[in-house]
Amino acid sequence: MKNDLFAPVKIDPDVLESAKGVLLENESLADFIRQSIRANVARRQHRSEFVARALASRDEAKRNGNYMSADLVIAQLTAKLNTAKA
Repeated sequence: MKNDLFAPVKIDPDVLESAKGVLLENESLADFIRQSIRANVARRQHRSEFVARALASRDEAKRNGNYMSADLVIAQLTAKLNTAKA
């Protein structure tokens, strides 16, 4: 796979200094940026998948009429929390 170079990107000097301040031993700024891009791509993919599952669940609930009120959900979660605390 061919690697691409990004065009130069302007970074606020304060952000740049903060990034340099958190680099691990033997980690370059380029390594940090590559890892940050990978992490953000993964986070956005997970968020998109979560939203897709939520929308599918909503649509299924509409089809079968299987809804729970917010009050019931909160009551059940509160009961579980109280049981766990006991």
